[in-house]
Amino acid sequence: MLVNEHELEFDLNVNNTAGIHNTLLLAHYAKIDDRLPALARVLKRWGRRAEIIDSQSGYLNSYTIVLMIVHFLQCGVSPPILPNLNALRPDLFDGNLELWKLEESYDLDLGIKMETNTTPIGDLLIGFFRYYGFFCYQRDGVYIRMGCLGDKLA
Repeated sequence: MLVNEHELEFDLNVNNTAGIHNTLLLAHYAKIDDRLPALARVLKRWGRRAEIIDSQSGYLNSYTIVLMIVHFLQCGVSPPILPNLNALRPDLFDGNLELWKLEESYDLDLGIKMETNTTPIGDLLIGFFRYYGFFCYQRDGVYIRMGCLGDKLA
């Protein structure tokens, strides 16, 4: 939602527990590497200006862009910048955590140490466009919960 000339984005969630669990997952990915939220801000702004982020018109939504970035940072760079949190901590990220436990889960330090990848954010941005520019959309599927790229036809 856009308010005056200051951008204020928020999601209003009513009885959508999957959305709450996904927010927890993305919050922890953002804590692992601050290039994720930075790329998300840049790519969402670009996507709106390029008029490709507009789910009401049948285009992408901003959540999809964030998932594309997570996948790219897991599988499109070497060494990976983000891990597969679902595999590392299924107790938190399998979507079955009691809602009353979610709030305390935001502040948990998961202690995840990744192999250092110091790729500058500008290079990651270029890499993102290259990765998805040559992506085989007919054959390949992005599987965030498994942290991999897979064959959609299988």
